[in-house]
Amino acid sequence: MNPSMRYILKHLLTGKPLALSVVILALVAAIPAVANTNAVPAYTLEACIEIGLDRAAVLENAARDVEIAGAKVRQTRAQALPELKGSAAYTRVDEVVSYDLGSGPITMGKLDNYSAGLSASQLLFSGGQVSAALRAAKLYRNYSTLAAEQKRQALIRDIQTSFYGILLAAKQVEVEQESVRQLEDFVRQTEDKYRNGKASEFDLLTAQVRLANNRPDLVKARNQLAVAREAFRNLLHLDESDFALSGELSCAPEPTDLDALQRQGLEERREIKQQVIWVDLLQQNTTVARADYWPTIRAVAAYDGSNPDSYSTGTSDWGWHWSAGLTAEWSFMDGGLRGGKVLESKLELFKAETDLDELKKAVLLEIKQAHLDLQHAQEALTGSRENVLLAEKALAIARTRYEAGLSTYLEFTETNLALSTARLAYYSATRDYLDARARLDYACGAVNPSTTEEPAR
Repeated sequence: MNPSMRYILKHLLTGKPLALSVVILALVAAIPAVANTNAVPAYTLEACIEIGLDRAAVLENAARDVEIAGAKVRQTRAQALPELKGSAAYTRVDEVVSYDLGSGPITMGKLDNYSAGLSASQLLFSGGQVSAALRAAKLYRNYSTLAAEQKRQALIRDIQTSFYGILLAAKQVEVEQESVRQLEDFVRQTEDKYRNGKASEFDLLTAQVRLANNRPDLVKARNQLAVAREAFRNLLHLDESDFALSGELSCAPEPTDLDALQRQGLEERREIKQQVIWVDLLQQNTTVARADYWPTIRAVAAYDGSNPDSYSTGTSDWGWHWSAGLTAEWSFMDGGLRGGKVLESKLELFKAETDLDELKKAVLLEIKQAHLDLQHAQEALTGSRENVLLAEKALAIARTRYEAGLSTYLEFTETNLALSTARLAYYSATRDYLDARARLDYACGAVNPSTTEEPAR
């Protein structure tokens, strides 16, 4: 079965939602698979993000952390709810005690003894300890949820940058292949001229050396592409060893406002939200520590029965009795244990507040750095685009000169390779811009990645 179709079938069986782009891509990929079962699956950036989010083990563990936090909420809530216990027991003794007072033996107890009962307790007052613990548990659940969102956004950023890196590596291979092909043609032409006496041995050796010097660059480019593809495959947990990426290195630069981006980062960045919750958690921890100075009061009640009745010397089978009351526990002296706990919790709170201030500064700096990288990439993109136009004009002139016999094939070849190199520089600048944009989106806590594109040159 086509891998894309397997992916859709898996989601349908598990009831998970699927992005429309993924469905369309899988259906389109399935058409050639009917005629060719060895067709290589092709994935768009959106499909890669969808697959990566679905298969990432780190996100699965993050979801489990959220569930664990929910379980802690239930555990803490249970402390404020009534507690009901039941008990039962059976005991058989080897003999019963009997006394003879002259009028006949008197038996105390029975060989078979039974007991059963119910007991209930309800916490009435704990100095705010339970309510603070419950708030802390809920805060921890929100903390875990934000941690899962942060990991999700980091994975999206990594998938984007890896996707663009593979596209650039593929362009690098294309340029190096074209360079080697043209130099091979130049070597063949030089060999023909050398045999016909129109080129010297020096010209032939020069052409062969240029070709030999370019071939390692092609091997290096292919290795870099292979490594990037394998890393991307591991990142997405793809089953296919061979796959294709459907996309172009293109972008549509947009104006950005640093102040607005920094405000967005302070409001939306998951790490800041997590640290704010962490401060609240430590505040609740301080409340719990202070609660030890107050008494703990519970209401208790019990209903017990025993056979024979422990309150009667008669021969009745079962005797049932109830009791109810209040219990209070109050520690008056503990050697400074409570004071130490309160002091520790306050100091931890002060540290967390300081960390929050430092984190905000770090986020602002990260956003500014990403913004500067984006501006630099945009300037490089503009310059490389103009360089491509100049290289295209130079190639047109070189072609005219070569066709008119005013230049050598080597001059035309070098001009053509210069155009390929200029285009590669343009693609590299485009990749740098897209990477910078992805990092800026992450630094600002953007929910949706930027995928605006324009036709590639």
